[in-house]
Amino acid sequence: MNNNIRKATNQIVKTIKRTSGGGGGSRSGSRGGGNALLLPLSLVGGFLIFKSVYKVDAGYRAVKFNRWSGIQDRVYDEGYQFQIPFFEWFVPYEIRVQYKDFKSITGSKDLQKVDLAIRILYAPDAMRLPKLYRELGTNYDQVLFESLAHETMKSVIAQYNSEQLLTNREGVTQQIYRELKEATARFDVNVRDVSILNLRFGKEYEAAIERKQVAKQDAEAARYMVLTANQQRDAIIVRAEGEAESIEKVGRSMKGHGYLDIKRIDTAREVAEILSQANNQIYLNANSLLVDLSKVGDES
Repeated sequence: MNNNIRKATNQIVKTIKRTSGGGGGSRSGSRGGGNALLLPLSLVGGFLIFKSVYKVDAGYRAVKFNRWSGIQDRVYDEGYQFQIPFFEWFVPYEIRVQYKDFKSITGSKDLQKVDLAIRILYAPDAMRLPKLYRELGTNYDQVLFESLAHETMKSVIAQYNSEQLLTNREGVTQQIYRELKEATARFDVNVRDVSILNLRFGKEYEAAIERKQVAKQDAEAARYMVLTANQQRDAIIVRAEGEAESIEKVGRSMKGHGYLDIKRIDTAREVAEILSQANNQIYLNANSLLVDLSKVGDES
């Protein structure tokens, strides 16, 4: 192995001497060899300088990984940062609030099928990114929420029956938020908010709800019909009582001749009005007018 190393070293030396003109050439030859080396060295130097600078964009933080020491505990802010090319590199993390949507099919407390969809707003803890990288990597959100989100949704929904899920939607949302926030805090991820995008029950339950609504409407219509019939009955009773009272008064008045006298005068007035509209002159006595005023009140 030592012979191989020695041969490789000699070969490199011979190559350098050949490039520089063997060390004993003319001054122009040395100048030409130096110019030949200057361009490659400039390119290599420029490339190394370019690779040694890294820009952390706005809304991001970065952690540095070193081939010898591994991930460093420092968190790098926005702006240009220095790294050793090929031995160090930065791993960026977005610290702005992000969201993910999750769907899950689970069951309620009364064994009804529930199709639930939620949206989670979250952001990593910017001061604990090295620990986050060691434990979950860069795709921490997928690793973390794929298990915790579905498990939390199922455990919360199982505590409510169908009616509570419909009437206490805000309470269900807040409980999912609290449990998710507590579970993700152990992994240095902050859940900012949770909202329910969709909450639907199975087709059988929706059909039962529809039948219940139809039955309720039919009951309301029947109650309205009964109420109307009662009102009509009361109106008929009142009218019948009024007519009975009127008949009773007429009967009492017919016991004497006063009522007959009034009817006789009314009839005479109607006959007189009819005859007064005729063009011919007609002379009638009291008997023809169906009233004899001289007898009014004498028949008592």
